[in-house]
Amino acid sequence: MFDIVTIGEAVLDNFLLLDLASIKPIDHQLLCVNFGEKIPIENISTEIGGSAANASVAAARLGLRSSFMSVLGKDLRAQMIIERLKKENVNIDLISQKDITTSASYILSFKGERTILTHHGIKNFDQLKMKKVHDIDTAWWYVAPLAGPSIKFLQSVASEIKHHHGKLAWNPGVSQIRKGIKTFKFLLPWVDILIINKEEADTFLGKVFQSNQSIKKLFETGPKIVIMTLGQGGALAYDGHYIYEVPPFPAKRIETTGAGDAFASTFVAAFHETGNLNTALIFASINAGSVIEKIGAQPGLLTRSAIEQRLAKHRGYHLEKHSSH
Repeated sequence: MFDIVTIGEAVLDNFLLLDLASIKPIDHQLLCVNFGEKIPIENISTEIGGSAANASVAAARLGLRSSFMSVLGKDLRAQMIIERLKKENVNIDLISQKDITTSASYILSFKGERTILTHHGIKNFDQLKMKKVHDIDTAWWYVAPLAGPSIKFLQSVASEIKHHHGKLAWNPGVSQIRKGIKTFKFLLPWVDILIINKEEADTFLGKVFQSNQSIKKLFETGPKIVIMTLGQGGALAYDGHYIYEVPPFPAKRIETTGAGDAFASTFVAAFHETGNLNTALIFASINAGSVIEKIGAQPGLLTRSAIEQRLAKHRGYHLEKHSSH
């Protein structure tokens, strides 16, 4: 039996640290380099990424029995990903390999923020034959952003939760968000933890609300707990009784890729271990803070003891908790 099975993509992330670039505010901020020129790169590195892969590694480092479920190609990228997951003690038995190109991204990092160019090897999880979910024994399903709407696949997950076992954490991706919240009425009542950022919430709901209103609107659709990340503003959590305000944990920001994944997966892992929402949120914030101090989504992920050591050095760190009534 597993503590957690993460479902989604693994990506080979290529980080390009830019020096000679600029930000141009037009309708929105644009990252600009000189067209047609050779642009020197300050640094380049390659790491394993992808929301589901990041979550599986985060859970494993926290001591959970973690497995990763996905479809990869049969190429060098897939080989690198599988070897890294094995080194991290992530079970790889649920990985299928097909004649596709394994996903890759090129992440342009400038002044602590990133712009991501992504190639998805998987176009839609509905089109792929993955391991049958009813054959898997796990305490938690962690469904990360999926390529394409993937509605049929999500229906199979909902059926598994309803008729068999396991709790569900769902971090919907762009393709699901754009479909709108009504599309997923079949799934949301079975979601134990919904994780989403504020901009995604506005799109998902089809209307812009204040953060405290958004999180309540999402809760009303069925999830037992809603986590809303706010970027540099930290996060909010709502369990139907209290709204928790989670400030960012003190950290030196180097590169932000994977911070949201770290927060989400650490929360689920810590909540599984402790059953305490407050503790899980603090652990999540600490791990997210650690991730942004490194280049890449996984190098900064901490063990439980390392999280506890960081918390001991910042005893003044705490959450704000407000009644929702």
